Amino acid sequence: MTANPMHMKTFSALLFMILIFNACGADAEFEDDFENTQPPPPPTEDTRAQYSVTLSLSDGIRTIQLQYGQHSNPSSQDEQMPPAPPEGSLHAFFTKDSKYFWKDFRSENSKSEDWFFSYQTGLSGPIELSWAIQSTRLPGTLILFDPDNETEVEMGSTGKVELPLTDSGNLIFEYRFDE
Repeated sequence: MTANPMHMKTFSALLFMILIFNACGADAEFEDDFENTQPPPPPTEDTRAQYSVTLSLSDGIRTIQLQYGQHSNPSSQDEQMPPAPPEGSLHAFFTKDSKYFWKDFRSENSKSEDWFFSYQTGLSGPIELSWAIQSTRLPGTLILFDPDNETEVEMGSTGKVELPLTDSGNLIFEYRFDE
């Protein structure tokens, strides 16, 4: 049995093409293409929060400004307050670890924080609480919660609230990462 010269030429041409194909790295390129069809890993989510909220509490005569937020170096931003003024004077502060603060900042890495805020009314009213949010990165929601009246305000949707005139009260400012 003799080999058909036409089959020999076709076989030789195919063998030559396979050798050239392999020499050019086509196998590696094919494997890379196969690997690239896999879905990419999910991106690493940056959950850090960097913002400050300036609060203004006013009774129509006196205004007090306080700040809170999250920062990369939170303790450098904190500012403790002096002793309370006499009874009948407008007064407000944050409490943390049995200390009182005008400025209270927390770690940028926290996904959930609560700031406990207390106020004492002056002799006039009503009391207005307003705020301005300065944000570098705010991947969450800021909430004002009044535990006495069981009311909640999403702070990004408004800039102030009027508080009922009582001798004193407590509020909770919350930050929650948006999952």
